[in-house]
Amino acid sequence: MSIEAKIETLKSIAALDADLLALEAELSAERTQIQKKAGQRSELGGRVQQLQSSLDEMEKMRGQLLGELRQMSFQIDKAREKMARCRNEREANAASREMEELRRIQREREKEIEKLVGLSDEARAELDKASGERSVVVAEIGENEVAVAERAQNLETQIGERKQAREALAASFDKALLRRYDAVRARRGTGMAAVLKGTCTACHIELAPMVHQQMMHRKELFTCPSCLRILYLAPAAAPVGTPSTSDEPASDVSEN
Repeated sequence: MSIEAKIETLKSIAALDADLLALEAELSAERTQIQKKAGQRSELGGRVQQLQSSLDEMEKMRGQLLGELRQMSFQIDKAREKMARCRNEREANAASREMEELRRIQREREKEIEKLVGLSDEARAELDKASGERSVVVAEIGENEVAVAERAQNLETQIGERKQAREALAASFDKALLRRYDAVRARRGTGMAAVLKGTCTACHIELAPMVHQQMMHRKELFTCPSCLRILYLAPAAAPVGTPSTSDEPASDVSEN
């Protein structure tokens, strides 16, 4: 395989790698989005359950306090009747103290009920808010579920096609050169870089004039002495009369 053919094959592989990177990022974003929504649904569901449990407990406590209050009213009525039947001052004082104590307890229970009603109202308002937010998230998931699944399936299909195309190119390609390209790509994000006006467009280092001249002859491969990417001449740098090559992948023109 000629140097020119190797460069063109590597450029095709690099283009597929750039496509794969973009498609996998998009697929990851789709999955992250649905996972985020599912997490919100689960979190709000837990919040709703917690608030409902707290509200149920407060309603139960309120019922108990109301029961105690009714019992207290009954006891106060009995104390009042007892006071009416008192035969001497000592019995009257005792009955009066008993009634005052019952009324004190009654006032405390009323305050507790009033406070509990306020807390219940706050909890109910929070419950309504959390339930509404959860309903919105559930609706969004329901509306987007089919579309997201279709987009994910489409992306997975495209990724599979790109991988097959890459494997087909790699099958008959120089294995040592491909390993070198893959090693640089793993470290730098891209394994190739165009040379334009004697400069590596990836790391922007200026190449030695002799290297640039030798590249023009297309008889051997060169790597950037700075970023180690495999170099190829950008179309604008090709000599007059040489067939123009396609533009390099956008991902190849990146910072070091």
